[in-house]
Amino acid sequence: MKNKANVVIIGGGVVGCSIAYNLAKKGVKDVVLLEKSYLSSGATGRCGAGVRQQWGTKQNCLLASESMHIFEHFEDVLQIKRDIELKQKGYLLLAYSDKELEQFKKNIEVQHSLNIPSILLTPKEAKEIVPDLNIEKLVGAAYCAKDGHANPFQVTLGYAEAAQRLGVEINKFTEVKDIKTKNDALLGVQTNKGFIECKKVV
Repeated sequence: MKNKANVVIIGGGVVGCSIAYNLAKKGVKDVVLLEKSYLSSGATGRCGAGVRQQWGTKQNCLLASESMHIFEHFEDVLQIKRDIELKQKGYLLLAYSDKELEQFKKNIEVQHSLNIPSILLTPKEAKEIVPDLNIEKLVGAAYCAKDGHANPFQVTLGYAEAAQRLGVEINKFTEVKDIKTKNDALLGVQTNKGFIECKKVV
């Protein structure tokens, strides 16, 4: 393990590993990632793995749309060989009040302005997609056929592999005990395996 780094990233889930990759891709040198257990051992490994573009703000839609583009072309973008098991079987959101349905309509307007192919459905149309759906109190639904889910472990490992190829050091089973500062200035990170002097911590 290095005892000095430019950037230390704490956490080896999909967020930490993707940050590590993107920093290295932008030319940041001496990036070290620390994970107290194995990669994806926290929230990433317990998530529902949904990947959807149906959001209500332009910023979130842009982020989701770009993310989906990366997932669709994961091996080419990261220049690795790893199947992330992306299944674009659609994402169905349900509205149980007129207020929710009106919000769905507004959201879809935003999504369409960014070329996200979402649609508004009647309860009957929603049941055609999910035959076991109880539509007794359902008012309507929103659906995007390009949404779906991916394997969070494979996505994380893909980012980690690509980050390491670009020079990132990944230390598993390395727990951060403290972030050392002096006079509001960062000194470094204390781990169970030693101290790392650094300029920035994520």
